[in-house]
Amino acid sequence: MENKKCSICKIIKLITDFYITKEGRVSSSCKECRNKKATLWQKNHPEKKRLIQKKSRDKPKAKERQKKYYREWYKKNGRSRSSDYQEAILEWRKNNPDGVRAHQIVSYALYHGKITEPKLCQKCNLEKKLCAHHNDYSKPLEIIWLCYSCHKLEHSKK
Repeated sequence: MENKKCSICKIIKLITDFYITKEGRVSSSCKECRNKKATLWQKNHPEKKRLIQKKSRDKPKAKERQKKYYREWYKKNGRSRSSDYQEAILEWRKNNPDGVRAHQIVSYALYHGKITEPKLCQKCNLEKKLCAHHNDYSKPLEIIWLCYSCHKLEHSKK
């Protein structure tokens, strides 16, 4: 195997630790350094990052690829949603305008840094992906952060 020196970290690494450019050449910096550089750029340019993501999401090929990915994922993982799932969401939104408004307020507050999402579920104390739960939609920022399992249990109590 060939070795190459990274132009950023100056460490000699295997050629497989470097990306291949569109022109078919080996990049000058290693994958690790390129990823760190990209992450830093994304942190410093959130608006540009969002625009790039939106443009790529709106391309027909990307939409088709995403549909295919999720269809396969749901088949493989045995999880499928009923055909009337989207209708149920629309129905809930129509019947719960206070809930919709509360969700919008939380999203806005998160986006603008007025509130932050904790790392741990407030019921089971596990580090998982969390969602905001409202006991009262008229108090939109009075929320508890629950993992999906605890959130489902909380709703099943009602």
